[in-house]
Amino acid sequence: MHYCMNKEELRQFLDYQLHHREVSNEELRKWIDQAENWEDELGCLAYLFAEILEKQAKLGVNCQPLIELLYQLPEQMNLSIQEFDSDFVEYLLRNTREPGLSLEEELVRLQNGLRERRYDKTLRY
Repeated sequence: MHYCMNKEELRQFLDYQLHHREVSNEELRKWIDQAENWEDELGCLAYLFAEILEKQAKLGVNCQPLIELLYQLPEQMNLSIQEFDSDFVEYLLRNTREPGLSLEEELVRLQNGLRERRYDKTLRY
């Protein structure tokens, strides 16, 4: 199974990893535990990570420890970082847009669909 975090979940996840703060979202806590045990895959979007970094930088926070942390975690747990590679872009272009979803929600939905190999809303060229 694969679970892609939204921006708020990613923020909580990073706080948990960097500062050992408690994760308030029970479902996210379950996914983190499973990823740490290499049972299920936890995913994040580099785009949402960039938004978090931008906000932190505006507050004067040194973002280097966050960047280093995130990119070291795939060696310590079952975490995938979606860098918007060619597979993701192709999947994005071949799928119908879900009306009413924000860009963040749509990107998370697409990442989950790609990793779970769901093609129910895929267009054919």
